[in-house]
Amino acid sequence: MKPAHLARYYGDQFQDQSIVDRYHKRPAYDECVFDALTAQLPAHARILDVGCGTGEIAIPLAERGYVVTAVDPSAAMIEKAAQKSQQVEWHQAYAEAFHLPEDLSLIVTANSLHWMDWPVVFPKFKQALRADGMLAVITGGELSDYAGQAEVMALVKAYSTNQDFTPFSLIELIEQGGFFKTERVVSTDPVPYRQSIADFVESIHARNGFSIERMGIDKAREFDAKVTAVLQQYDPFQVNGVLVTTVNFGRPCDGERGE
Repeated sequence: MKPAHLARYYGDQFQDQSIVDRYHKRPAYDECVFDALTAQLPAHARILDVGCGTGEIAIPLAERGYVVTAVDPSAAMIEKAAQKSQQVEWHQAYAEAFHLPEDLSLIVTANSLHWMDWPVVFPKFKQALRADGMLAVITGGELSDYAGQAEVMALVKAYSTNQDFTPFSLIELIEQGGFFKTERVVSTDPVPYRQSIADFVESIHARNGFSIERMGIDKAREFDAKVTAVLQQYDPFQVNGVLVTTVNFGRPCDGERGE
């Protein structure tokens, strides 16, 4: 059973305008992530990006010459993505209700799969993939190992509107449920990354539990001031850390039996 903090109610906050407006403040995926995704793909392969947000994965893949379809339940996310690129076929829908393309070489979920109804989507993924196709589950890609991180995370825990949150491993959960069989894992080397304090704080509001509509403006401003004060103890202007992203390639299964 999925943990309570992964309920659709929490995932739906990514439809809130404040999150969409700040989504570009989240660190971009490094080029080595796209190298990993495409290393074993044939030219012009068909790819589906599920939970695509504003196109952070879909657009760079399309720019590499692949045929990319992308779907997200947030109309605001899809609207912004379509403004950025017309090379991708964009769709606004929940993955559970979306009619997936067929003959796919790759399905990508980038920090989105945890919100989906696994007994519904994994059999659909399995059916849509070619015999040699893969599901790529991307996790990580957040700024880490920065000065003041423990203090910031304590504030995140205190102020998040998702008080059900508990640490979890997505891959462990879907493997234990018989939904996924990992065949290959690629973890990027730590990539140095720095960001202004203002942009870093904004990026938090593009994450689960920090929709300004749901926090309320006063609580959001209080949180921002406290995080800024913590970070400025170490550097008055910026946050310096690293990005590490992991891609688990594998086969989607029907659940339970793992077949």
